[in-house]
Amino acid sequence: MKVSELAWGSSAKPPWAAAADFAAGITLLPLGSIYATIDASLKLLARGRVVSASRLLTVCAADVFAVSDGKETLCATLLGTARNIDITARA
Repeated sequence: MKVSELAWGSSAKPPWAAAADFAAGITLLPLGSIYATIDASLKLLARGRVVSASRLLTVCAADVFAVSDGKETLCATLLGTARNIDITARA
């Protein structure tokens, strides 16, 4: 388990962070107005697990939780398939 925090001042802003910022910022925005984010942070907790693993493919999953005052709320689930590539093999 790893808790990570995204600071908006950092150079890397993943699309999901921008979507969260936009959703929060326009919720009660008056008609004819725009907004500019001054500061924001998003704290996430993700539990990853391997569902199935072989020499060539790995099926993995992760549940993403928002954490507020010590309370976890499930907000996303990922299911992915990855191709394992041996970078030590020479042609």
